Amino acid sequence: MNTIEEYYREALAARLLALGTARQAILDQAPDATASLRRISHALRGSGGTYGYPEISAAARTVEEAPDSHLATMSEKLMDVIRGILATAAPRRVTLLIVEDDPDMAHLLQHTLQGANRTILVAATATGAEEVLQNHEVSLIVLDLMLPDMDGRHLLVRLRERPDTAALPVVVLSANETELARAECLAVGADAYFVKPFVAGAFTDAIRTLLQRVGDARRESRVDALTGLPNRPAFREAFSQALSLAARTGMPVSVGIFDLDHFKEITDSYGHAAGDRVLCRVAETMPVTLRQSDVLARWGGDEFVVLFPNTRRGGAVRAFEAAMEALARQRFESPTGKPFGVTFSAGVVEVRPGTSIEEAVIAADQILYRAKAAGRNRVMDAERLPPPSTRRVLLVEDDGMVAAHLLRDLTRDGFEVVHFSSGATALAAVHEGGFSVVILDVVMPHMGGFEVLRRLRSLPAFARVPIVMLTAMGRVEDVARAIDLGADDYLVKPVSPAELLTRIRRSLVRYETPVEPPGAHDPGPEKSSANRGKIAIRPPTGVRDLIPHYLQNRANDVTILRRALEERNFEILRRTGHSMKGSGGGYGFRGLTEIGDRIEAAALREDVVTVQSCVGELVDYLERVEVVS
Repeated sequence: MNTIEEYYREALAARLLALGTARQAILDQAPDATASLRRISHALRGSGGTYGYPEISAAARTVEEAPDSHLATMSEKLMDVIRGILATAAPRRVTLLIVEDDPDMAHLLQHTLQGANRTILVAATATGAEEVLQNHEVSLIVLDLMLPDMDGRHLLVRLRERPDTAALPVVVLSANETELARAECLAVGADAYFVKPFVAGAFTDAIRTLLQRVGDARRESRVDALTGLPNRPAFREAFSQALSLAARTGMPVSVGIFDLDHFKEITDSYGHAAGDRVLCRVAETMPVTLRQSDVLARWGGDEFVVLFPNTRRGGAVRAFEAAMEALARQRFESPTGKPFGVTFSAGVVEVRPGTSIEEAVIAADQILYRAKAAGRNRVMDAERLPPPSTRRVLLVEDDGMVAAHLLRDLTRDGFEVVHFSSGATALAAVHEGGFSVVILDVVMPHMGGFEVLRRLRSLPAFARVPIVMLTAMGRVEDVARAIDLGADDYLVKPVSPAELLTRIRRSLVRYETPVEPPGAHDPGPEKSSANRGKIAIRPPTGVRDLIPHYLQNRANDVTILRRALEERNFEILRRTGHSMKGSGGGYGFRGLTEIGDRIEAAALREDVVTVQSCVGELVDYLERVEVVS
């Protein structure tokens, strides 16, 4: 069974739930329920046959074409078809580890637990169990407490302290029948406790239930909850498998990344529920134009990635162009019934052997950036890129090896680089300006990077030049200090050249005029009818003079949020969101209040994906906001 079929089956569970919800809404005579059910059926009709399930396509077609009076009955038949496919799907092979030093008991457990799609491993000691866990993906452990080299409870505690085994189900099997032993084991993390000799039926039922929980958790961890597509971890696995096969066979592999053009306008105008519906429709439409072997996944926010096994770059570009045409035929409606269109921009790269997924996605994202800068609603690859304009980079870096690598990579990407190894020398030579961006090391002899940053920002020639700090220090306090002094971004060494180039481009965007959108959406309460690319704000009279400083602080928040995301510092994320939420309304920026509120709530849940999406929205908002009188 290939990977994409597994993903599709896993996504079917979410589709089944959506069908059931829509069918119940029809029975309850809820508004828009009929249209919702027909949309879900339309997507299943298009994707079922593509993924090898023509019976789904046939049943979905019956629902889509049924009169309103028969929709509930026909949808139940479609749900029965999906239930049958889910029930007959081959179960995933699982590995069970028995940690038991008694050979006879270990043999009995092997006999009791054997079954189809199960691999059973045995370790007689805690040390042996650790070795098995290092070399195998184990789904469940049966643990004896009396081991030759360690008390089983100590091993249990160690398992729960390790991130990779913290959630691994452990069933304790012991001759100790005291309630104290049972309570102690459950308290330190055991999922179940059985006394020897065990009752086979109850024991195997517990094992089966725990394995089902593992399977459910695995599916949930690999499927995006909103769209039903594979998520980032699932895409990483598919990418790794494709590159391994490519290394053995020599077949080409391409990767593409795309995001929706002006998606923020949709959520600003029509609300986040409307944005979610758009993301779901895109997820339903795209697979129709892709092959069964291609893997479409949600990367985060409104970004999606596609893996194209056995495909050259040109083939991936053509697949995206077909998807663009399919999406252009889709009709979207606002809550008030006004139609609007949705487009996307994409970047495509062909992946070389040995490339990491981060390198592949960053390379594709760089091309995506160029596609957006060229006007959006287009697909680009390396051959279609327009020649980059020459831009001068001021590089202040005292480490010769780091500077050499940066010089090479920046020059290859079309930048003209002027390098200085000390801050004092750089300041003495660059008063006239003429630079597009500054890359500044923090720790340098004689004059540190923070002092150089302060002096550069005092020069008129550098008032609107992006400055990126590059350092081995990664404390949030250092990030905050750099931002307060005027830095636009802050990267911690070692950093890949591709990531640095991406950050430079995004910093440059903040100082350039954004591309005008096509104007397909309703103007919201914060939009100018004269310039639909801007968000027009009329702040209260008493705070107008404070607006430039306030907006600069919000731009600084972007870098603080990004650094806090890298460190998983949820307290900094929460405080930054809380501050933005509290101040936005007072200055007239209701959009910032909403973004801050969602950042704060997501940080409390430790929801990294939502915070990342909100940071993207914040950047877009700050690029387009315009204060009017």
